[in-house]
Amino acid sequence: MKPGGGRQKGASFERWCAKELSNHFNLETAIRRNLDQYQTQGQPDLELEGVWSIECKRYKTNGTGTWFQHEWWMQCVTSAGEGMIPLLIFKYDRHPVRCVFPIFAINYDWVDTAQAFMPVVTDWEDGLVIIGEHL
Repeated sequence: MKPGGGRQKGASFERWCAKELSNHFNLETAIRRNLDQYQTQGQPDLELEGVWSIECKRYKTNGTGTWFQHEWWMQCVTSAGEGMIPLLIFKYDRHPVRCVFPIFAINYDWVDTAQAFMPVVTDWEDGLVIIGEHL
């Protein structure tokens, strides 16, 4: 891989996610990448309507599997802070896009429990339905 290739792949995936979300939800103002994330730790890659704090991860397959990494989810939850819902969108080469939500985003009964941020994974299409429920 050429120098900076991983960052370029990540930035390209962030742009893809921003475009797809903007188009799907017919947003008047398109989602833009948060370039502050490179200067200030704890910033999300994207924000959607002041509700969703989004981290985007794009990797090649490397023999360790194609599931999200726990540290990605922890980064996502931390960058969401108070008042926003964390959303992790990830993709490995030659595999579908997946979305990771906290369980409370799917079932409000979990909001005030110790397990509120337990991760639940969906495919892209089902993820769009869940995102739309909160907009």
